[in-house]
Amino acid sequence: MIGGTTANDLTGAEQGKDSPVRMEAKSAARVMQFAEVYARIALGAAFLSAVADRFGLWGPYGKHGVAWGDFAHFIQYAGMVNSFLPARMIPLVAWLATIAETTFGLGLILGIYKRAVTLGSAMVLLLFALAMTISFGIKAPLDYSVFGASAAAFLLFVIQSARKCESSAMDSRLEKLKENLESAVEGMSSEQLSWHLPGKWCAAEVLEHLYLTYAATINGFERVITSSKPLATRASLAQRALTFMVVGLGHMPAGRKTPAVAQPKGLPVEKVRNEIGEKLAAMDAIIAQSEARFGRQVKLLDHPILGPLTAPQWRKLHLVHGRHHQKQLLRLRESTTRHERTG
Repeated sequence: MIGGTTANDLTGAEQGKDSPVRMEAKSAARVMQFAEVYARIALGAAFLSAVADRFGLWGPYGKHGVAWGDFAHFIQYAGMVNSFLPARMIPLVAWLATIAETTFGLGLILGIYKRAVTLGSAMVLLLFALAMTISFGIKAPLDYSVFGASAAAFLLFVIQSARKCESSAMDSRLEKLKENLESAVEGMSSEQLSWHLPGKWCAAEVLEHLYLTYAATINGFERVITSSKPLATRASLAQRALTFMVVGLGHMPAGRKTPAVAQPKGLPVEKVRNEIGEKLAAMDAIIAQSEARFGRQVKLLDHPILGPLTAPQWRKLHLVHGRHHQKQLLRLRESTTRHERTG
């Protein structure tokens, strides 16, 4: 089992002021936030500056640094860029581009409708780059970094989409796991829950093991909230490798000894079965509370085997771990049914 944490694992992280790794994590989160804002403002300002130019706000045509100076010269430029289109379509294209650039420029700077605005910006810039390539050759959009600007806008869209998915889809997966765990033992009698092969856990012990990992994680995150700071330490290379295997690849390695805190202790079967769903929901809630307080990218708490994990990593760990034991519960259910038939 690698789904819980212990109080002893946290003592070293609680002593003293913020450790270098926590300071580094906080710094990385701030840099990420700054980079996103910087990219949005830079792209938005570029859009609005170009729009201002075509309406003469930077000065008249011919002034140093002014590209068009009025809309008539911009239409001429639009015709050159879109030389493959019929001439009668150029004014419409120029106005559509102007409307799109104004809308996306304001949206980027104000930070509204982030996913729609960043994706729209990426597509507009990509179309502009492709039109320049067709009309002027590949060097022109490369020299003016149009492909680069499009890629930056698309990267912003990916970041926003990933955040949305991690904050909502992962929670829904844990909700689904809760339902699956309850369904796996639904209708099983106390005798069926207690039956096991020699040297193996019974279904009741598997449920209790999961229950204890959720309780231990809750206790760990309560320490994070009480301490008003993350309690993560620096990960070793082995921990990084295991985290990649479990959290990144979704594979639960076999042969790991269960920490004492998660070893079944003989809790009442009905108590565990009735409360495991509530315990899982409470765990997800306190992880979300810590995430909102300290950030998504910050390592919040050490796992006794995987080491320091972020809030999304803790959710993914329990998802992978829970699915692993859900399959074990289903196999035990089938085994008990066969045993009763043959017995």
